[in-house]
Amino acid sequence: MANAEPLEKLLLELRAAGVDFIVVGGLAAVFEGAPIVTFDLDIVHRQTKENVGRLHAFLLQQHAYHRFDLANRRYHFTRSTRAHSQHH
Repeated sequence: MANAEPLEKLLLELRAAGVDFIVVGGLAAVFEGAPIVTFDLDIVHRQTKENVGRLHAFLLQQHAYHRFDLANRRYHFTRSTRAHSQHH
């Protein structure tokens, strides 16, 4: 798997931050033995208020930003974006 060390480090840091999640997508396929290369990490996080808060704090610490902004403005995660993304 290409780029394994940064992805492994990110997984370990998410766990250390107490974020409950599962790995999906290409990396999950690699974990199951698929002969593919992936350069990103896709997760599904537990949708509790506490866990979302831990994930939000982790993303802020990592200087994460929304990737799908076509103007490439690198919007950072805020409390308002977090509130809009929560499912009830």
